[in-house]
Amino acid sequence: MACHCGQRSGEPISVTRRGKRVAVVLDSDALDRLVDAADETQDRPDLEAARADDDSVPRDEVEAALGLA
Repeated sequence: MACHCGQRSGEPISVTRRGKRVAVVLDSDALDRLVDAADETQDRPDLEAARADDDSVPRDEVEAALGLA
């Protein structure tokens, strides 16, 4: 199925049924940005908790443990 809706504006297109929005067609780049933003929002509490734990290991110790030093 293909839809050619004239020039690509980048604006979302709402699909309605009986006057109610039932779906939205998004540009694939806009969808990627939304997914990335949602992922970052979900990761933020974990990042803040990890920073609060302050159980970091210095880089040189990690490299030594992995045999990279």
